[in-house]
Amino acid sequence: GLALVAAEMPGIDGLETSRRIVGAVPQTVVCILHTGVEPDADAMTGSGAAAVLHVDALTRSSLQELWEQHRSR
Repeated sequence: GLALVAAEMPGIDGLETSRRIVGAVPQTVVCILHTGVEPDADAMTGSGAAAVLHVDALTRSSLQELWEQHRSR
């Protein structure tokens, strides 16, 4: 599946959420969405997220491309 996760949420951030999702269901493609400063690249890699996108870059084609690149995880 594909999970769209907000970078900032009350009580937990998108990186930790991504770690938990991928830890529970490793084949999930996680995309972290942010509205400001992009999360640290090293932290993102350790979270298991496939991508980080600014919400303004979120389009049907960007999601389709992300899915096609990572669905065979």
